[in-house]
Formats: sequence, structure tokens, C-alpha cells
Amino acid sequence: MNKLFNLIRCQLYDRFKNNIKASLFSYWDLKCTISSKSKIKRFVLLRNVELNEYSYIGSRTKILNTKIGKYCSIGPDCRIGLAKHPLNFISTSPIFYSDKNPFNKKWVKYNNYEEEKRIIIGNDVWIGSNVIVKGGIKIGNGAVIGAGAVVTKEVSPYSIVAGVPAKLIKKRFDEKTIKQLEKVKWWNWSEEKMKENKDLFLNNELFFKKIFYDQ
Repeated sequence: MNKLFNLIRCQLYDRFKNNIKASLFSYWDLKCTISSKSKIKRFVLLRNVELNEYSYIGSRTKILNTKIGKYCSIGPDCRIGLAKHPLNFISTSPIFYSDKNPFNKKWVKYNNYEEEKRIIIGNDVWIGSNVIVKGGIKIGNGAVIGAGAVVTKEVSPYSIVAGVPAKLIKKRFDEKTIKQLEKVKWWNWSEEKMKENKDLFLNNELFFKKIFYDQ
């Protein structure tokens, strides 16, 4: 009861005191770190998630044990950070290897299997609706995950992947441009610099001319 009360108190504090922009029908645990400049829509569930500036999460999405960079767009009905089950034990049931299982039974004294590995989602990543991402995956900056994809391995920066399992469709830009974007790291700019250069984000050629000239 005390744990539930503390959780409700912390969520109310986050929403109003820390100005967290989240639907009243969404939920996150005490391990989450959420930027006041992010947005969480209805019926979202977050556990041990870091959500950074100007990233949003669509309705009914569930995310576990994940770090999400800046300017990310995550669609509705996604499942990010699914727990694994061992394939080499006699049984795949967590009651035999985990002290924290759905049955709340302590058949074992401690966890004998690493079920969840942290997911790292870079900056400016777009994840479509109904995407599933396996635990421990790294998704690079600027990547795009097509709707309905099942991501089972690392996604390199500025790649577009789709399908079950997700496979590379193409790169958003050529390798030279990708290297330039990774070097510039525009997502770390101040808001003032973003606003000053907002029109350049619609013109790739002018973006690089001005940014590298200023440097």
C-alpha cells in the first residue's frame, strides 16, 4: 500500500511540479526519467525508461528498460523491450529461474537468467505503429522502423528497416551525409540555435553549407 501511495505521489509530482506532459491514463514507475519537454499519450506503460527532450510516445505503447534519445517519434501500440526466456533449460517458464515471476512464487532464491537487456534508441529515430523491439537492441541516430516490424538485431544510423524480422530497405542518405550528421549532432544544439536554423531542416544542401561554414 505504501509503495502504491509513493508511486501515485511521485507521478502527480512529475505531472504538475515537473511539468511532465502525459495523459492521466498513462503510467511510469519510479525508475523512469522523463523530460518535461517530451510527450506521453494515453495508456502508455513505461518501466525503467529514460525519455529525453522533444520525444513523444504514441497511445497504448509499452516500453521496458530503454533509453530514448531526443527528437524521437514512437508510434502507437508498440512493444519495446520484451523479456527473453531461456531455450537451453528444461523449461522456459520463469517460475523455475526467476524470483520475480508473474506468479509471485519464490521457488528460486534469485534470478538465474538475464531476462531483460537495456535497449538504446538514438536521437531523431522514428518508430512506426505496432513495432516490436527485442531486448538489448541498439537503434542508431536517425533510423526509421517501418510499421509492424519486428526488430531482432542492431539498426545502424539513418537506416530504414521493415518486415518480420526487420531488414534493411535502404539508407536515408549517402554515407558521406550520414557521417556529417553524426559529426554535427544537431540534436544537442540549444533551443535558441534550433529556432535560428529551423528553416535549414527542410533544405539539406543549405543545412550543411551554413552549419559547416559557421564552424
